[in-house]
Amino acid sequence: MNDHTTYRYVSRFGETTDVDVVGGKAASLSRMAASGMPVPPGHTLTAQAYRDHLATSGLESAIAAELAGRDPSDYAAQASVSARIQTMITEAPLPAEVVEEARNAYRTLTAAASDPKPVSVRSSATAEDLPGASFADQHDTYLNVGSEQDMLRAVLNCWASLWSVHAIMYREAQNIAHHDVAMPVVVQHMLDPTVSGVAFTVNPVTADATEIVINSCWGLGEAVVSGIVNPDHIVVSKENLAVTEFQVANKDLMVVRDGNQGTKQVALPSAKARARSLSAEQITSLCEIASTLEASYGAPQDIEFAFEGDTLSLLQSRPITTL
Repeated sequence: MNDHTTYRYVSRFGETTDVDVVGGKAASLSRMAASGMPVPPGHTLTAQAYRDHLATSGLESAIAAELAGRDPSDYAAQASVSARIQTMITEAPLPAEVVEEARNAYRTLTAAASDPKPVSVRSSATAEDLPGASFADQHDTYLNVGSEQDMLRAVLNCWASLWSVHAIMYREAQNIAHHDVAMPVVVQHMLDPTVSGVAFTVNPVTADATEIVINSCWGLGEAVVSGIVNPDHIVVSKENLAVTEFQVANKDLMVVRDGNQGTKQVALPSAKARARSLSAEQITSLCEIASTLEASYGAPQDIEFAFEGDTLSLLQSRPITTL
């Protein structure tokens, strides 16, 4: 444990890896931070914050009633129930103690930066980023959040995203009880990367365990994760970290921070669009740390990364669930 004040509703990276407290994404970030990996500073609003928000507004029984009255095979009915539950969560007043701890943690985090930094606000459900149940793209993320009030609103929206129609249906397909799941939320320094992407420590298409596969693009990794651009595709041999394949895509736009709030897409000139997004040195440093992560977790990893210049940061590491 680090020498920090213990909060009921806030856990700083490195303090715990208990998924029931901070969720899957935050547990991985906390584990990486505690082991000295390059993780941007941050903290997590715990599962208890989410549960107390429901309890103080009487939402647990209201949600149970909504779920009991629907036809799970009727998508339109599912969507209607989902919308009502999400509205209940976002319109209910936040508990005062949650607001106080969230604000204090936000102020501490942003004051620690050398210059004013926005944050990212990311879902970290207690059944997220786990072997066999990744919940990839099921829950919300908010990038470049620039104020306390916007941070609190993003937290509410992340909580509500636990009840998106796709998340509801995914839990039911996985036989996960709805009320067994809570939604911790990560609040983390927002980067301004020159290049970002995803690295797989096993080839996700061929299942070749001797290869690391990297997909990368200019700017924020949202462009890769959301499929906005075709990324560069790089295959690296684990044995000697030699690049065996480098397919340069026409990355004609990138996603960047938009002032103090949100993101925007920026068109790129042809020369940059067709240039290699990662240098040989960046590929090597990324593959070295990817191999370390795979060995540490004892399983193939799906890793989100970003470079600001040549400085590497890790934004997520989760098991590959598609092998």
